[in-house]
Amino acid sequence: MSRIFAYCRISTLDQTTENQRREIESAGFKIKPQQIIEEHIS
Repeated sequence: MSRIFAYCRISTLDQTTENQRREIESAGFKIKPQQIIEEHIS
């Protein structure tokens, strides 16, 4: 069982984590939605 998690972080309201998620997927990682950690606005 794979224990890969993704951490996506943005720092402004104008940004989204979608680009980061696409980059992770294009690198060949298959990550389930429940394995993605997102932080918005620090």
